[in-house]
Formats: sequence, structure tokens, C-alpha cells
Amino acid sequence: MRERVDHPEAASAERYYGAPQEPSEGGTDLRGLLAFLRRRRGLILGVTLVGTFAAGYWGFSRKPVYTAQALVKIEPKEAKIVDIQAVAAGLSADAATVETQIRLIQSRAMLDQLVERLALVDKDAPLPPSRTENAVAGWLADTIGAWLPQDWLFATGLAQEQADIAPELAYEVAKEQRIDQLMDGLRVKQEGRSLVLSINYTSPSPAEAARIANALADLYIAAQVQEKAGITQKATEWLEIRVAELQEQVVQGEAEIEQYRAKYGLYETKGGLTLQGQQIMNLTQMLVQARAERSEKESRLRYIRDLQNRRESLNTLSEVMNSPYMTRLWEQERELQKSEAELLSTFGEKHPRVQLLKAEQAKVAEKIRAEVQRIVDNTANEIRVLQARERSIEQDIARLMNETDKAGQAEIKLRELERQVAVNRALYEQFLQRLKETREQQQLAAADAKVVARAKPPESPSSRPPLFWVLAGLLVSSLAGTGLAWAVERLDNTIRSGKEIERLFGLPCLGLVPYVAPSLTKKHGGLAGYIVAKPLSIYAEAIRQIFTALRLSNIDRPPRVIQVTSSVPAEGKTTLAISLATALAQAGHKVVLVDLDIRHPSIGRELGTKALGRLVEYMAGDASAEELIYPVSELGIDVISVDRQSANPGAIIGSQRMKDLLASLRERYDYVVLDSTPVLGVTDSKLTAELADSVLFVVRWEKTTKDVAEDALKQLVEYRIPLGGCVITQVNVKKHARYGYGGVDHYYSKYHKYYVN
Repeated sequence: MRERVDHPEAASAERYYGAPQEPSEGGTDLRGLLAFLRRRRGLILGVTLVGTFAAGYWGFSRKPVYTAQALVKIEPKEAKIVDIQAVAAGLSADAATVETQIRLIQSRAMLDQLVERLALVDKDAPLPPSRTENAVAGWLADTIGAWLPQDWLFATGLAQEQADIAPELAYEVAKEQRIDQLMDGLRVKQEGRSLVLSINYTSPSPAEAARIANALADLYIAAQVQEKAGITQKATEWLEIRVAELQEQVVQGEAEIEQYRAKYGLYETKGGLTLQGQQIMNLTQMLVQARAERSEKESRLRYIRDLQNRRESLNTLSEVMNSPYMTRLWEQERELQKSEAELLSTFGEKHPRVQLLKAEQAKVAEKIRAEVQRIVDNTANEIRVLQARERSIEQDIARLMNETDKAGQAEIKLRELERQVAVNRALYEQFLQRLKETREQQQLAAADAKVVARAKPPESPSSRPPLFWVLAGLLVSSLAGTGLAWAVERLDNTIRSGKEIERLFGLPCLGLVPYVAPSLTKKHGGLAGYIVAKPLSIYAEAIRQIFTALRLSNIDRPPRVIQVTSSVPAEGKTTLAISLATALAQAGHKVVLVDLDIRHPSIGRELGTKALGRLVEYMAGDASAEELIYPVSELGIDVISVDRQSANPGAIIGSQRMKDLLASLRERYDYVVLDSTPVLGVTDSKLTAELADSVLFVVRWEKTTKDVAEDALKQLVEYRIPLGGCVITQVNVKKHARYGYGGVDHYYSKYHKYYVN
């Protein structure tokens, strides 16, 4: 067993025989990429040609179209003539508003108005045929529809069956179809981050494109004005109705309040109080004044009496001094005192005239004293009057308070009525003000956008030139072809080269057996006869190479008993066994070919000597050794074959008699070639391997999958089978060389002059 080789791609290979492997190189595997493109160039070129032709045909068959552009600017700031709040507010400048306006211009409702305004649909014209929604499908239907059956077009969706439409609905259906066409050709977008919207319409006619773009821009502006006017008009009508209702409610509420006041006597004064409340307030003020006045006079009276108690003069009192009568008395008293002084200067005190003056002075003094007392008593009388007045006012206040309590419950209802009227009055005034503003706005309705550039009929088409579609088709189809080829390559799980065998399983590939056409081998009786007839052919050289590699695998003890097996049937193991035995015989060796595929014997059938096979009979003791082996002179080999199946093939192969037979054959022949059963499904091949020196594992080119081969090799390794190597059969030499796998192309394709096929 060879030493294992560390290789990043040979994790599974360490379980088998370590064949020499190429070291891993970093970076991109350029040679592998070129080999992949070489292998799949047919698929890539085919897809590229088909895609390029289809794209070119699409580009040249399409009619040129023209795109006209109209520019509309959104003006978010509303120019107000009067400072009033608008019913229909202007547009804002945020991204959502701009996007909304774009959707509005492209809406079916807007396009429906456009169709009506421009009369784009004739009401008397017949209904046009319906078109498919997919542009490519529509193009295919128009291009190849004339050569295909109508039913097939309906089944594939390239055409839609025209439904029966009532005459009264024909115009509506035609209009919907025209709107669909407008939507297909219309593109509205924002110019950068500005507030300018571009309305682009594409049509085969330049004039038609400009006409529709301009009409849609004008319709958008008119729709804004109409929408604002409609909103304002509706608001005005609603406000008029609401103002009339509120006015009536205010009038009715005020009348109800007056009736209620009259019923319960709840009249208000200027200060907002009821009549009782106003009277109570006035009486309270009078009571306060009376109490203050009484308190003042009581204080004055206490002061006077205090003076009297101290026997002090009361002439200094303001009430006394301000009395006119006291003034006259004091004047008389002074005159009398003056006269007395004059008389005393002339007469004595006892003079009658002097005595008379003193008597008069006494009278005047008595009058002064009496007047002072009267003034003091008058103050006390005023206090009693004020007290009586206070009692009267308090009684009136108590009476009014009683009446107020009775009217309190009525005032609760009155306040509720007043609040309702106040609310209705406030609403009435607010709505009345809003109504006046809205009426003013009806005269100022303006759009929030304007047309800044009208569309002109374009001079050059906006559609891509045919060369663009050719180049685009070339690029896309080449990429698609490469991708498809890569997918096919990745999905291809079959074995195609000896390098794959060595990389995946670590098993040396001893050779690639080329495929030979039956027309070349038929006249020679098969591949074995072809080797005899054409010893210098590629096929013969491949078989000799396999034996040479097998012999050199162990120079000291070259294998003499060689077993040929495969994963599953139909991989060419029997043909290889016959060819290998024939090649060894042609090289001068004595060779015997033994058919140990007892379940499905093939050697006798391939060589036309099935009736001579006596292996089963020999193992049963019914035939002698001389009957067992028969020569095939045209190939130069001896053959032991089977003419019938056995009920227990494993017992035959594993018997001691079989071992004795192989021992005798080893003594008589230089090489013994064993054709055994496939590995998977039966155990006969493992039993046969115990009799062999080396085992050749056969893989069919482009047919055997890697998984199947790996499963078979796992079983062989588990049974410690001496694997000599792998052989790939039925290789298409030209295809293999074209794929760039290497190996056989270097020996067979490039050196074909050395071979005689």
C-alpha cells in the first residue's frame, strides 16, 4: 500500500490507495477555468447564438417609439391675498406628497378624463382585440402567431380569447384598453430632489406623444383647481346651512331664557345680578352705612358725656360751634358783657341797670346751656333713629334672602339655558366668520402646481437601436450560457478522467480505454478480434498500457491472477477482461480467462462458446478438468466459462475446489484473468478477490457516477481487497480531448499518426 499524500481535496482518498496527486496551487485555477470553457463551449456558444439571434430579431422587428416630456413644478407655498385659513390647504414639500402627486397623475381616474377630453376612443368603432399584458409575449404573438394554431396560442397565453361583449359595454371596454395602453407608455418621475415632475409619454407617433404629455399636464393643473373649487363650494354650502341652524338655535334659546325669567321673576341688572340680588346688595350697603354712622355717633355721644362728667365746657364741640343759634346766643352774651362793662364804669354793681343786664346775661347763659343739652339729646335721638333704621334694613334683607332661596332652584335651570345659548352663540359667530372667509376663497382658488415646460414632438426615437439589443443579447446570453454550463458542470456527477479518480479516491488510474465503433469491430468478431487484427490501434495500445501499469505496480512480485470488476453492470468489465487476456496472449504469454460471474455469465456469450462452459459442472464433480478448459485459437487464449447459472454462486467461488482450481491454473499459465460480478448488490466479487493477486476496478466514462464508484470502493477497502488500480472504459477520445481533461488526449489524439485503427 502506498503512503498517503496530504492534499486538501483528498480527504476521502486517504481511505483508499494513495496515488500520487498534484500539489494544490493558491489563487484562481486558470487552466481549470479554460478547460471548463473548452469542455462546455458547445453549450455556451449555442445559448449565446440563440440569445443573440432572438435579441437581434426583437430589436430589428420593433417599431421605433418616441418619448415627449412635459415638466410640472409643485408650488407648496400658497400665496395668500388675505390672511385667512384655507379650506383646501396647499401641498407640502415632503417626499410623501411628491410621491402622492406622481401616483395621482398616473391614476386610472386621471387617464379616464384624458381619454374623454382628447376623444382617444371612437364610440362607434368596433372593439379592438385584447392584447397580452406581457410585452415579450405580445411580440411573440404578433411575430409567430400567424404560423401557429389559434388554440395553441390561447393555451400558452400568447393570445387571449375575445369574450362576447354587449354592444352597450363595448365603448367602456375599449376605453379601459386605451387606458391600459396609456399606462404602459406613461412614466412620471421626480427630477432629482427638486419639486419638478416630468411627465413622459412614449408613442410610435412623436406628435401623439407630445399631445398626450401636454394634455395630461394641463388636466393635472385643471384637476387641482377644480378639486379646490369643489372643496370650497361644498364647505360654503355646508357652512351656510350650519350658520342658519345655529342662528335659529340662538334666537330660540334667548327667547326661552326671557320667558323663563319672566315666569320666575329672574331679572338681571347691569352688573349681571338678579333684581333680588341687586336689592340685597343695595340694602347691605345701606346697612353697613347705617351701622358705621351709628357707631360714629355713639362714639361722639360717649365723648360728650365724658366731658359732662368731668364738668368741662361743651362749647368746643363741633355740633355746638356749627350751630347758628348758638352763634347768635354767644353774640348776645358778648354784647351784654360789653354793655355791663360800660355800665360798671359809670355805675356800681347795685345799679338797677346793671342788675337788669346781669339778669339778661343769666337768661342768655340758660339758653346756651339748654341749647347745648338739646344738641346732646339730639345726638342720642339720632342714634336711636339709626338703630331703628338698621333693624328695618335687616328685616328687608332677610325677606329678600328668603325670596332668593326660593328662586335659587329656578336659577340653576336658567344658568343651564344660558350656557347652551352661549355655546350656540360662540359657534354661530365662529361659523359665520368661517363662512365669510370661505366665500372669499371661492374667488381665489388656484392650483398648487404649474407647467414650466411644455412637451414638443421629439425628433429622434427614444427606443434602443437594434445594435443595442444585439449587444445586450450577446452579453446576457453569453452569461446565461456560461451559467447554464456551470450548472450542468456542477450537476454532472459522472467520472470523466483519471485525474478525478486519483483526486477523489486516491486510486491510480491505469489507463483510459477508448470507445471503438461497432462498425470497426463487427468484421473482426468483436474487440478481442480487433486487437488481433489491429495490434497498432489505439484500443490495443490502451489495453497494453493497462497491463504494463499493473505489472509495474509491483515489480518484485507482478500480479499473475488478475480480477476485473466494476460498481454496477454494463460498465465494460467483461469486454475489458477478454481484451486484457487477448493482449497478454498476443504478447507471447500463456493466458486463461475464467468467467466467475456465475449469476450472469457473459464470456461465453461474447465469444460465442457458451455451450462449452462447464465450470458449474466441474465444481459439482460432473465434468473433468479436460472438459473444463477450451481454447479460442483465433485469440490465442484458453477459456473457462459458464453455460448455466447456479443456485449458490457464493458457495462455488468460496469452495476449496475453486481454490485448488486456481492453484493449478497458476502453475499452468502465466496469467489468469478473472471476470467477476459487480461489487454493489452481490458479494461474489469480494469472494473472488481472495483468489486474485490484484483487482482492476472498471469505471464507464460519462456513465458511472462518483457516488456509485465511491460506494463500491468503500466495500472493497473494508474487505481489504488488493486494488491494483482503476480503468476507465468506453472513452470518446475526441470528446475527451476537446473537454481538456488531459491524459488520453496527449497520447491518442496528438499522436494519432502512430496508431493504425
